[in-house]
Amino acid sequence: MEAKFYKKTVYLVGNANVGKSVIFSALTKKYVTISNYPGTTVEVTRGELSGDSIEIIDTPGIASLTPLSEDEQVTRDILLEHETIRQQKPEVILVIDAKNLRRGLVIASQLSFCKIPFFIVLNMMDEAAAEGVQINIKELKKRLGTEIVEAIAIQKEGISKIIELIKKPFSASKFIPDFLPDIELCLKKLSAKINSLIAISIACLDKSAAAFLDKEELIFAEKEIAKHNVSLYQFQNAWHRSVIDLLEDIYQKISVSKVSWLTKLGHLSVKPVAGIFILITVLLSVYKFVGYFGAIIFVDFLENTVFNGYINPFFTKIFDFLPLPEIFIEAFVGKYGILTMGLTYAIAIILPIVTTFFLAFSFLEDSGYFPRMGSFLNNSFRKMGLNGKAVLPMVLGLGCDTMATMTTRILNSRKERIIATLLLALGIPCSAQLGVIFSLGSKLPAGYMAAWGLIVTAVLMFVGYLSSKVIKGKVSLFFMELPPLRVPQFSNLLKKTYMRSKWYLKEAAPLFILGSFILFLMDKFKILEILNKALRPITVYGLNLPEESAYSFILGFLRRDFGAAGFLKLHADGLMTNAQTLTALVVITLFIPCIANFLMIIKERGPITAFAMFFFIVPFAFFIGVLLSKALLILNL
Repeated sequence: MEAKFYKKTVYLVGNANVGKSVIFSALTKKYVTISNYPGTTVEVTRGELSGDSIEIIDTPGIASLTPLSEDEQVTRDILLEHETIRQQKPEVILVIDAKNLRRGLVIASQLSFCKIPFFIVLNMMDEAAAEGVQINIKELKKRLGTEIVEAIAIQKEGISKIIELIKKPFSASKFIPDFLPDIELCLKKLSAKINSLIAISIACLDKSAAAFLDKEELIFAEKEIAKHNVSLYQFQNAWHRSVIDLLEDIYQKISVSKVSWLTKLGHLSVKPVAGIFILITVLLSVYKFVGYFGAIIFVDFLENTVFNGYINPFFTKIFDFLPLPEIFIEAFVGKYGILTMGLTYAIAIILPIVTTFFLAFSFLEDSGYFPRMGSFLNNSFRKMGLNGKAVLPMVLGLGCDTMATMTTRILNSRKERIIATLLLALGIPCSAQLGVIFSLGSKLPAGYMAAWGLIVTAVLMFVGYLSSKVIKGKVSLFFMELPPLRVPQFSNLLKKTYMRSKWYLKEAAPLFILGSFILFLMDKFKILEILNKALRPITVYGLNLPEESAYSFILGFLRRDFGAAGFLKLHADGLMTNAQTLTALVVITLFIPCIANFLMIIKERGPITAFAMFFFIVPFAFFIGVLLSKALLILNL
């Protein structure tokens, strides 16, 4: 298909969690995930300005144009690619959180140095005012020499002005960062021979920038840096010092007499004792909401009243009436029927569970609690070779491990990205699987579900700790902007829940139908019986589970939530005790990642790493299950 021609392309750039995705959605009328924590946008998102032939590109959040992580590199590279291919400077909308003007202006000073045309959107002006932040917009505009739009994007304030400016030519800022003589001379010489954006990256010792230089240019750059004896610290310090000088007469923060209850709760959530209490309260609330409303009320209504009461009997009567071969009838309404098993599992059992989970997950996303969880858990994560920033991919993994694997790009070192990817694949259940686990857990005594959580957590920490010793590299320092706690917008919660449930129906539901048909064929050709016998030494004698559990593990190879749903059915039919169910839940949680996640691991980490993880996870999950099963037998449970 021929690529569409656009009059111009505009890039949304800024720190993480400043509202770029909100502005992108308002400009393009295209929905993207909008959350109150950094790391939502992990790759560029493209759209068209509504009613005009102008391309809008939303880029990952950055702290600087000199990248320290893969997502920052994506933003730098796409701007550089535009300039290289089109032989013109890219046009940028720099989105800044008005409460954190200093961080955003670091990027502004770099854009200015590189002579990249841009204008600024000062977003979240309402929150800045509530925190006593005062900005002299007129003076800032004068000093920078660029347009500034005051906005509250989530309320659509300022969007019309942004659209107006997009349609006009952008201009470069006249602001000149004040560098020390050695740094200024080094950058001047580098920029005379190589692209300015590459010059500041290579000067900050960014190895990825070397790929854009030929051998002669690289040797020249290295000689100039060594000649002037400049370091990464000196460059970073220079940018920040320039911004501090700029802010001296522009920005001030006055004390606010009344502190809101949300602000107080935000402070408590990162305290040692209160933080634990809040974390436990949040987890229990989600568990109760999904486990009771989703797994008991909604599932019972859809499965027993709607499907078993009306839909399945209706289809059964139709197929019994039609003059069709018996094998054809069984394929649709038999034991492994496409309708009686596949559709019932996908719609009646899994959909209500994942929908309630999506609603709870979206609430926590938009509230701003997840970054605080990262800050609170930073010390624990460091023991696993990670830092608190890794909590974001882990939390996203509770929604979708595939997307979460992609967000490991926000981590600064290769070591951290590999460990985070391994832990996601090993023991972070996706929304569909976690919903089924909550549903099954709600039918067990509370102690069993607590044991499941403790075992999986302990295994993750153990594997993370060993990985941190085996995988070479350093753990980066933890730095993350903590957004204010907010009361989420109900309309956004509903939109997110709807879009994610729609994604589930589109992506996962057809696989349930395919899975039931595969099971039907395997049953007819006695393959299930053969696999059942092959797995019996592990499932029956090792894990102490019923023979039928082999089918759930076979389904687990397609998707992990298939396996969890199979165990939910076995428990409901009275074929597993509570202790057996606990063993099954632990193993299926630690089981292999779904096919989509495995392919994403290959894409992000490479095939060698992906297959190494695969061949570690499968036997390790069964090994933990055997140990747990034997321990439960010894305890006479």
